Amino acid sequence: MDNRNGDISINYVNEAEESPQKSMLEKLELREIPLDKIKISEFCQRDDAEEDLNVLAESIEQHGLLQFPTVTDDGDGYFTLIFGSRRYLAYKCLGRQTIPCYVKNVSLQKAAFLSIIENSVRKSRHPVEEARILKQIKDQHDLTDAELAAEIGWPQSVVAERLAITKLPDDVLEKVDTRSESPFKFSHALALAKLWETSRHNREMEVRELQNKTITHGLSSNELKELANLFKDGLFELLPDKLRVYLVKAKSMTAVMAKLYLTPEIVILGNSNGAQRMREVAQMLSKKELENLIVKAVKDEWALEKTKQRLSDMIKAKAEPAEQQQEPKSSCQKLLGDISLMDSRLDACIAEVPDLAKSNSGQLDGLCREVKRLRSKLEGFLNATMNAVNESR
Repeated sequence: MDNRNGDISINYVNEAEESPQKSMLEKLELREIPLDKIKISEFCQRDDAEEDLNVLAESIEQHGLLQFPTVTDDGDGYFTLIFGSRRYLAYKCLGRQTIPCYVKNVSLQKAAFLSIIENSVRKSRHPVEEARILKQIKDQHDLTDAELAAEIGWPQSVVAERLAITKLPDDVLEKVDTRSESPFKFSHALALAKLWETSRHNREMEVRELQNKTITHGLSSNELKELANLFKDGLFELLPDKLRVYLVKAKSMTAVMAKLYLTPEIVILGNSNGAQRMREVAQMLSKKELENLIVKAVKDEWALEKTKQRLSDMIKAKAEPAEQQQEPKSSCQKLLGDISLMDSRLDACIAEVPDLAKSNSGQLDGLCREVKRLRSKLEGFLNATMNAVNESR
């Protein structure tokens, strides 16, 4: 069954299983129709129509046709198949001359809608094939996305997604694969389709480069979406040349790594005065220093948390000389400043807990010990501050 929010997984429905159309079809006329008088609607044609056809033919030979195809009367002695193309082809393989069919008088447009619905219920089409059929119907009958969605009973957002990927180049769409192990699925194509919709002059090159990176390094659709957003939002142009090259080629150069270069202050957590001051320092870091740090992180394939920690250390190192240049402070002021920095460090430690809990319990144990140490030190600062206050009275 088709998962309308993501990729398509293919399930085969046994010939003996009931169709959702059965109650409707029981009321229709059942006729024995010559096979040479039946035409297959363009919307009923399927790329996988002959897949395992011999298995279906053997089943029909042994058990009979348990579910009849549906046709519409063209009025000239011929009939157009609405759905049941595989059963029709299986009958031809068996050398039969006629096949029992339900006859339903509907327009070509309605037949196309019924064909899509039927194939979605029985054996899902490839998402690209499905998208192209939807576009063909929309264009031929001059329908809006809303009208098309209403006719086939799909959410308008799903129809819009299907139509969006048809704008991508054919060689990009050819790599869309529905298998679970595929490195490039429908959801990946959808992320690139959103980039394609932009008016960027070099969008075609960018789409192909991001597709190659996705397939080469096995990026998730969310990772690809974040990368595509960097291009869409114009942030790619803000990166130095070396980081641009890494962004479309290196696995460890992610959208988050690019943002560490563009907005290094994101590594400083908390709302204390110390955290605010360190964010201000981060915004004044040399771009060359930031570039060198990210380049080393990418070349050595650092984990994201290691890169963030190195960046945080760089910010702290820059912040300390600024503190030393200020006018001498009283004991209380120094202690309050230390407490503020400790508070910021504790916030940073706490923020790492959820990620570490998922990935590395050993590091989590070390982080817990660090938090306890910092907490103990913070309590010492508080006691020293209280003593200093009492002495000044």
